[in-house]
Amino acid sequence: MRDNLINLAKEHAGSTIINNLAIANEKNDDAIRTVAGGIMDVLKNQITEGNLTQMMSLFNSGNANSNPILSQITQQVTISLSGKLGINPQEASKASSGLIPIVLNNLISKTNDPRDSSFDINSIMSNLGGNAGGMGSVASSIKSIFGSQNSFYGG
Repeated sequence: MRDNLINLAKEHAGSTIINNLAIANEKNDDAIRTVAGGIMDVLKNQITEGNLTQMMSLFNSGNANSNPILSQITQQVTISLSGKLGINPQEASKASSGLIPIVLNNLISKTNDPRDSSFDINSIMSNLGGNAGGMGSVASSIKSIFGSQNSFYGG
């Protein structure tokens, strides 16, 4: 999951990270991994904290822009880019605000597209929450809502 998410972030990181003069070229890969990691961390926290309604809403809506999870991810990634990579907080915020909605909306789109096998909700739930505490059945329930048969790892 992490590799697919990193690739998705890298695919859309052009102006927000790669061509951003405030982010040193040698920090581009770390910044992209930070974005992917922040998305994974917040989604995992949503699952472990039992916020499945917000998760289902996020993936059912087809658009992350109005979901509070987006702002949580953006805030966490901004803090990480600034704190861990030493990026100016304002520039870190601009990069996060520019890239995360695009990556998250693409993740949602790919998850909901039965023709796209790179992501699916069952694998997302399994990878983020494992099968402990009934996560497998939760993932199956959410999968039935989406009707997706895709494999998160592309096969």
